Amino acid sequence: MLHRLIIIIVFTFVSISNIAAQRQLYSQYLFNKTLINPGSTGDKGELNATVVHRSQWQKIENAPKTTTLALEGRINEKVSVGANLVRESIGPYNIYQIDGAYAYRLKFNKATINVGVSAGAYIFSLSDNDLDAFQNGDPAFGHGDRNIQPNFGLGTQVVLKNTVVGFSMPYLTGVFSNINNGTISLNPNNHLYLHAEHIIKVNSFLEVKPATVLKIIKGAPANVDFNVHAILFENYWAGLGYRTDNSWIFSSRVLIPIKSTQFNKTASIGYSFDLGRNNNRIMNTGSTHEINLSIGIWKKTQKLLSPRFL
Repeated sequence: MLHRLIIIIVFTFVSISNIAAQRQLYSQYLFNKTLINPGSTGDKGELNATVVHRSQWQKIENAPKTTTLALEGRINEKVSVGANLVRESIGPYNIYQIDGAYAYRLKFNKATINVGVSAGAYIFSLSDNDLDAFQNGDPAFGHGDRNIQPNFGLGTQVVLKNTVVGFSMPYLTGVFSNINNGTISLNPNNHLYLHAEHIIKVNSFLEVKPATVLKIIKGAPANVDFNVHAILFENYWAGLGYRTDNSWIFSSRVLIPIKSTQFNKTASIGYSFDLGRNNNRIMNTGSTHEINLSIGIWKKTQKLLSPRFL
């Protein structure tokens, strides 16, 4: 029954992969999976808040910068809800995202399957006052442009004892991605995420966590992140990763338990450093930095994923 259900879910997601689009880039996906998979909503407890800031290519002026606020929590043992607020800027081009997520949990003997949906909107704005026109007074400049695009997403996540596997299509509508004569136009692309992580227990204080995220976009090469983290006492993380766009990812994370009489509380601080390479040389675009701050609260009686998966 369980194997048959998993096959049906995978087949469904692959079959509808002709209607999806582009998403922001992160290096610490697996610390906040709700950004790519609504089926992960609620894994972090009764209430969790996360802030992520990513600054790309430090040596390039007006390079992409992304700031994200994510909230998620459980209504009960079966239902979870969440919300994401995102602002991404690339020179004069700004993208604002707001979406809500709903996830339902199905429990089996050895596994839990979460199925989630998301809905929201993207606001795409172009401030062409920051652009230099070849001719003063060009009517194509100076007025800016703004468009609003609704968005819907689907995702599922399978949780076993030491393994988590997820499939998602967080972007089922098109994205305004072309800019011509000051106008933002619609250019839909297909998009599918597959993510997996596994815990290997080495001894009483050391664990190793290999993980991967596969991103498939129609008309573009597949992009894969490979990561391996060493985890000491479940609270101290150090990792090395490689992205198939020829980037190396160095990451670290610290979990900070907070004592409380009625609730468990945990804060975490994560940092990643991306370094691109070209022809075995470090690219002159500069490094990319990403900071992840999170705090979670849940009842002492509430059963969660191991902190190793949060």
